[in-house]
Amino acid sequence: MSSKPAYYKYTSFSAISRVSLAARRRVLLRFLDLLRPRPDETVLDVGVTRDCSRPESNFFEALYPHRGRITAASVEAAEGISAVYPGVSFVPIAAGRPLPFADRQFDLAFCNAVVEHVGAADQQRAFISEVVRVSKRGLIATPYRYFPIEAHTTLPLAHWLPRPWHKLVLTGLGMTEFAGEDRLRLLDRREFQELFPAGTLVAASFVRLLGWPSNIVAAYWNDGGAPPLQSGKR
Repeated sequence: MSSKPAYYKYTSFSAISRVSLAARRRVLLRFLDLLRPRPDETVLDVGVTRDCSRPESNFFEALYPHRGRITAASVEAAEGISAVYPGVSFVPIAAGRPLPFADRQFDLAFCNAVVEHVGAADQQRAFISEVVRVSKRGLIATPYRYFPIEAHTTLPLAHWLPRPWHKLVLTGLGMTEFAGEDRLRLLDRREFQELFPAGTLVAASFVRLLGWPSNIVAAYWNDGGAPPLQSGKR
């Protein structure tokens, strides 16, 4: 993933931005409900942005009730996040490199709308493995490939095409920043679950908007905790 990613085409005040924030609030509620973080537990948020202009940017830091326990990490130069959200620590990370943390260093990890930007399937698998490695339990979320509107481009339905065809459409429309797998690789539920390390206890589910699955969320446990009944071994 580039250090200066162009994640979205739309402006801060667009309808798509408001829809994105609504979906992300639901992802946070799922994190709180499934993992029930305690006030003293440390949390790693992987994938913050230096752009705080959109209402959905860095929503976890804005809404999480125990902000002083958050370590934020990003490939972007997002050091300013600590000034915007006092109590949050920032650690830079490098794209495609191991996270600079010890095994299970954090009680919890949170990662939303990042894995679709890190590259092809092998890069996505390595990224998820690193997030799982450094945390005892956590939640990773990604946009659902078959939601009708693709949030990054605002195009309807084109992302339902086979990936090579979707790439041709984006290239033809001049949206080359999203045409390669190194910038955008959307996932369905099966593909997402298969990226987790073998033996990880994972509970995957959908977050819905207007009744349609918009995001896939996968909670996982490395600490012997008691996950929901729908959990399954990977």
